[in-house]
Amino acid sequence: MRAFIVLFCASIIICIGNLGSLENKQPLENKTLVISPTPQANLCKRENYKHKSAAEIAAMKPSQRVDEYFKESRYHIPLDDDMGSFLGNYVRKDHLKALPRLVVLVNEVEGRYFDVCPDAILQVIFATEVIYDIDNLFVRLRGIPEGRVAIGAHERVIQRMIAAGVERREIERVSSNLKSTKGINRADQAIRNTLRLRNRISFSENEFEEFISFLITRDPTYPSWSLWEFVKDFSHKDDSGVPFEVEVMVKPDRFYKTYLKFKKMKRKQASARPSRSLSAKRMD
Repeated sequence: MRAFIVLFCASIIICIGNLGSLENKQPLENKTLVISPTPQANLCKRENYKHKSAAEIAAMKPSQRVDEYFKESRYHIPLDDDMGSFLGNYVRKDHLKALPRLVVLVNEVEGRYFDVCPDAILQVIFATEVIYDIDNLFVRLRGIPEGRVAIGAHERVIQRMIAAGVERREIERVSSNLKSTKGINRADQAIRNTLRLRNRISFSENEFEEFISFLITRDPTYPSWSLWEFVKDFSHKDDSGVPFEVEVMVKPDRFYKTYLKFKKMKRKQASARPSRSLSAKRMD
């Protein structure tokens, strides 16, 4: 009888212990769900955002400055205040260090979030336009591996936007930046204007594309060789006779020297190819 009572009490203690463990597990599972939201879920949340100080921004990692710049664009629109310009300059100076975080911002927006989260489109536009600025001001992204990763992310998000039925004007805005990054960008146009106005060099479309490919191969950072400025182009005027203003490079010499190297390479290639008459004789 005593043994039975001992076994009965032991069973009760075990049951109570199991119930206690179940009670402890349930809140833990719920807590895990709460503290581990998907990245996209954050797009649908609004928070009270306040400017950070200049010292706080300077102490941040490049990825953190990207997030801070996005918050600035998200909560303080338009971006024409001093803090927006300050953050933008910082992120652009970070350029390649900031690029991985920009790619994450593009990749994490799934198609289904375009309908339920208004900030999804804003995030895509923000990230792709900063990527576009890096391509124009610092380094041609199609000329470096991490840049090609960014271009791939840009291509895929456009497909997600199309599949989600995003407004055409928004898709065109994002697509135009991609077209520039993959082809002739704003820096390239400034180079073309520079060589035309200051060195009287004209290009066919094919030759100019070859020249840009030559530049990218030699040094993809060529957009950073010089700042731009606006000058009057007296060879192109509007109907009232007023010359258009075009962008040119402030320091043109390096671009001209590279052009001379490009032409030298083209002459060598031409001389290495057999002429048509010589080819015809060989065929005879």
